[in-house]
Amino acid sequence: TIGNRVLRSPELAWARTGLARRCGEVLALLHGIRDTEQLGVPSRGAGNALKGLAERYGATGQQRPVFDYALNWLADNLPQEQTRVLCHGDFRNGNLVVGANGLRAVLDWELAHIGPPAADLAWVCVPSWRFQRPDLPVGGFGERADLLAGYASAGGAAPDSMELFAWEVFGVLNWGVMCAGAGKAFMDGARSVEG
Repeated sequence: TIGNRVLRSPELAWARTGLARRCGEVLALLHGIRDTEQLGVPSRGAGNALKGLAERYGATGQQRPVFDYALNWLADNLPQEQTRVLCHGDFRNGNLVVGANGLRAVLDWELAHIGPPAADLAWVCVPSWRFQRPDLPVGGFGERADLLAGYASAGGAAPDSMELFAWEVFGVLNWGVMCAGAGKAFMDGARSVEG
């Protein structure tokens, strides 16, 4: 599960070759689950997600012009979703158990919700999960085309490139706000590992 090891361990070399495609397949299978009402997970669309992000940014008490710019850009460019599906919410390198034969399991389901499928697809592409491999946008181990091909092969309707990009921007800002919140918590006296 350790992102750097997933990307560098020689014993995982074969697993990395098809990992982006397999991630797309797994997300398509997850997003294809239709009977979600009994799960008891929240439903959040693009508008709710953006509003929540803006509120969490405001709660940091910090002024960051790049964050303000990104929020304004997202307000103009984040597509209103057509469909909501069961989303993992934190599908990324670091929450994937990878063995020599490929993807073994997906961890950390506490952020599962009903939401836009493109948000899950984009989160694994956020630069923070590439672990010094900016050349491979899917978790530092693959290409977007492979992720989307796997998604389509397992029945998912792949988002267009602009929708995926908008959700990647959302993800980058989300991570920035999370880090700013952890910084504020530390300055306020919290001394846990995550703030």
